[in-house]
Amino acid sequence: MLHDTLKMIDSELRKTDDLLARRRGNDCRFSARRVSNIESAANLKTCIQTEGWHPIDTEFSISDIPQLIANLGGDQLYGHDNMAALREIIQNAMDSVRLRQIVDPQASSQLVEVELINENDSCILKVRDNGVGMSEFSIVENLLSFGKSGWLNDTAIGEYNDNFPHKNNVSGRYGIGFFSIFMLGKKIEIKSRRFDSSPDQTTLLSFPEGLNTRPLLCGAEYTDRMTAGGTEISVHLDIEKLEKGFWHSETKYEFWSVSENGIKVLSEAISKSFPTSNVPVKVKNGDICEIIDGRNWETEPVSDFLKRVEGDLYLSESGVPFESAVSLIKEDSGEIVGRATLYPDRLSNRYHPDKSISGTVASQGAKICTGSFRGVLLGTPVRAARDFASLLASSDAIQKWATEQASLLQKITSKDEEQESIAEQISSLGGNIGDLKFCEIGGIYYSKNELLDFLKQKDEVWVVFNAAASLGRPTDKPSCTTDYCISVGYGVRVFINVPILARSFPEFKNQKALNEIALEIISEEFNIPDNVMKKITKIEDGHSVYVASAPTWQGDDGIIGYVDGQYFKRNMSLADVDPFFIPEVQRNNELN
Repeated sequence: MLHDTLKMIDSELRKTDDLLARRRGNDCRFSARRVSNIESAANLKTCIQTEGWHPIDTEFSISDIPQLIANLGGDQLYGHDNMAALREIIQNAMDSVRLRQIVDPQASSQLVEVELINENDSCILKVRDNGVGMSEFSIVENLLSFGKSGWLNDTAIGEYNDNFPHKNNVSGRYGIGFFSIFMLGKKIEIKSRRFDSSPDQTTLLSFPEGLNTRPLLCGAEYTDRMTAGGTEISVHLDIEKLEKGFWHSETKYEFWSVSENGIKVLSEAISKSFPTSNVPVKVKNGDICEIIDGRNWETEPVSDFLKRVEGDLYLSESGVPFESAVSLIKEDSGEIVGRATLYPDRLSNRYHPDKSISGTVASQGAKICTGSFRGVLLGTPVRAARDFASLLASSDAIQKWATEQASLLQKITSKDEEQESIAEQISSLGGNIGDLKFCEIGGIYYSKNELLDFLKQKDEVWVVFNAAASLGRPTDKPSCTTDYCISVGYGVRVFINVPILARSFPEFKNQKALNEIALEIISEEFNIPDNVMKKITKIEDGHSVYVASAPTWQGDDGIIGYVDGQYFKRNMSLADVDPFFIPEVQRNNELN
């Protein structure tokens, strides 16, 4: 620890002494300019004695840094996503622009520009910003330091404003996003000028052969000098590599192509990737130009909002009726944490996820992951790959919004099956499903009040999992469901799509499966004590301990078909549950 502390002191002394020498000459330098024998812990022992132990340098070292960067800053981190690198470059540019507004409020209007340039047989992607820019020191110490976030470590920027942003206010915080650029091509050129420096301090950084050779750093020639602060990144796209990886990509965008539709593909890809960004993006190719602007996502017309979020998957006809249910998600403080609506299953394409509409969880304007809703919820990325986020919305805010959705969508959705799918989503979020239909009896769907009226006329009922009922339907003859067996959904819906290895699923207060709602109504109307309900619904190792053969289907010939379920009767006691006990051995055999 002493050696590490002295190394830090040595570094500060050297930097300060170098600064004094350059600014004030040799007459104003420190007398003590470095720490002696700091090269290693063993050398330090010559001037600082130890007793009973020997200092050994156990600092981590990496033998193949380019390979590490290629692995952790490319496909190994981001997977097969042909938009990941472009997204990271644009995010860095947006961070730079946001910081410029903080440290230089009088700066010109914030803007990021993305341009495709076709030269002979090559294609160059340029990303420009009018942000804070980088000095030569910042490029060396921060940009090229793998794992070190430049914006969060550039103390020079902090000189200009006491409100230097917290790490949650910038997208880049892991210090590895820049290196994803080599997923696009090997030849990279970066030109940058700090916003408070002169044009002759424009710095050029180039990677002629990617990470295989050392990058070249130099001052810009007169014709290359930047007239204003900011950064320009040029990537000579490796088209062959991009086209080869296109078919494996999770987001299929040939953003490098320019066809008769101009820059539509590139523009849409950026639009979906930054649906709520407060920094506009100008997309160019020759004379063709489009502006992507998400600053008014909270108030703009719903159709414009959803078109930007969903792109070519926007449902112009079948989805329009549900747009009236798009509403703001607010905390009690008034903070807006989302704008979204739920939708029935028929609008999704479960067999082709890449063609299925989904909502976006966004952070600092950028898409992080998707969810089973339409619109946007705000979140915070929890992994370096920025492929999963925790929601900013509290469980209370989500629950309140879900309950409002029940009322709005019940008026829009006329089909019972669609009401059931929406009810399942709402109950999974802890909301009140209101008057939505949520269970089926004898081919008829019932709401909560309708189920209660039905139960008042019965002394006993059976409850089955709706999927099990469907699987148990006779296939050799016409049949219909019986009028004393309740078919209802079990389990809760996934709201935020979680990567397989994330191992973190959002939970919401008071979330319920639809069968829990049905059982609450049954227990109250049939006057069944809590301990009896707890016993009959007991689960061990994923299997029900008590199972009843539920008369679920009745064929035209009068024969009844049975499905495993649960039995309830009025004033049911603990002793009434015992006949339905399934021994552990039998349960294990069924599992196998």
